[in-house]
Formats: sequence, C-alpha cells, structure tokens
Amino acid sequence: MRGQDKSLTQRSFVLSACFVLAGLLAYVLMAVAKRSLSAEEFSRFSVFWSFGFFLTASVGAPVEQELSRSVAYREAHGQRFDDVVRSATRLVGLLAAGAIVIALGAALSGRLNGLHANAPTTVALVLLLVGEAATSIVRGVLSGTRTTSAVGLLVAGQSGVRMLLVIVVVVLHPTSGLVAMAVATSSLTCLVFIRHTSTRNTGRLARSNEPGLSRSGVVRLVAAAPFSAIFSVGTLHLRAWSRPIPTKTRLAMSSPHYR
Repeated sequence: MRGQDKSLTQRSFVLSACFVLAGLLAYVLMAVAKRSLSAEEFSRFSVFWSFGFFLTASVGAPVEQELSRSVAYREAHGQRFDDVVRSATRLVGLLAAGAIVIALGAALSGRLNGLHANAPTTVALVLLLVGEAATSIVRGVLSGTRTTSAVGLLVAGQSGVRMLLVIVVVVLHPTSGLVAMAVATSSLTCLVFIRHTSTRNTGRLARSNEPGLSRSGVVRLVAAAPFSAIFSVGTLHLRAWSRPIPTKTRLAMSSPHYR
C-alpha cells in the first residue's frame, strides 16, 4: 500500500511539474511574440489566441472529461473501450465543426476587433480547432488508462513545440498570421501519441455491454464549458468583443464640452 501511495505521489508530482513547465513555455511564447511583433500585429495575434483557445476549451474539455471517466471504468473492469473512443471522436468532431462555423462567421463579420478573415488566420483557426479536438481524445484515453507520464509529456511537449515554432517564425517573418499558424500546427503534436493510446486497448480485454458516454453528463459538461473556458483563457480581452471607438468620437468625448 505504501508503495502504491509513493508511486501515485511521484506521478502526481511529475504531472504537476509538466503543467507548470507548459505554463512557463506559454509565457515565454507570448513574451517573444510581443517583443517581435508590432503593437497592431501582436493585438491581432492575442485576439486569435484568446478566441481560438476559448473555442477549443469549450469543445474539447467536456468530451475529454467524460471519455476519461468511461475509459477508466472499462479498463478497471477488464473491458474494451474502443467503442467509447469512437463515440467520443464523433462527438468532438461534431462540436469542432460547429466551432469552426462560429469562428469563420466571427472572422467574416468583423465583430471581433483584430480578427480578420485572411487566409493564414482562417487556416490557423480551423487547424487549431481540429488539432485541439484530437488532443482532447488522446488526453482522455491516456488519463483514463492512468498513463500519467504520457499525459505530462504531451502537455509539456506540445507547449515546447509551440514555443519553438513561434520563435522560428518571428525570426524568419514576424507576422500575426504566420505566428497563429505556428501555434495551430503545434496542436498536431498529439498525433505522436495516437499509436500509444491504441496499444492500451488490447484484444485481451473483454467486450462490454455497458453503455459508453453518459449523454446527460456530456450535455451538462458542454453547457458549462463556455463559462469555464472564459476563466481558463487568461488573455481574453474584453475589447476584442467590440468595435474600436472612431477617432472623431474619441476627440468629442475628450473635449471639455462633453464633460
């Protein structure tokens, strides 16, 4: 029992360290982007970052939580969970498709100040949503099978790849669109772990007649996800949701007669 407790403590420490490292690397990424991009370009990139990760958190987190719970139950009872993974993949794909429509609609409408429907930004938004949706499936399986080291490596590795790609882009051609592409491309780091997740569901496990994902649980998580995503995206700027005040209006508001 003491050996199990010690092993659990060590794995928790490693996972916590990986999350801390990922946060530090994200901070370095933003610092490099801010120093390398002009004020206008960095403003556009920060809007992309905030809006993009707000959508990915709203899409991926609910499915990841329910998938992790279902996989953990199945494996604890010696049952296969490939059907649960397929159901979660279809569900997250549907949610991601809806998020892509919302993202493209926001970019085309111009309602988000700084988010423009140019080619790099559009491709980056789609790629980010698809990549983070796949990441949520991989993390859900790894978490459910208690593969803590792989979860930590994925979290820290993805953040490290993201930072390195951004550094390369700002050295070669510092524009907000290309930096957004670098951020989105790094989400595909999860593909390295797909084979590892498939080996956890071997043919020796018995098939299950138990239901898979809880529909009511998924609905509740999806409904709550946008609200929790607001708090998880620390760089979400309120000014991104409104149009800038015209220059004439600002001058009129600053005059003594206006006061």
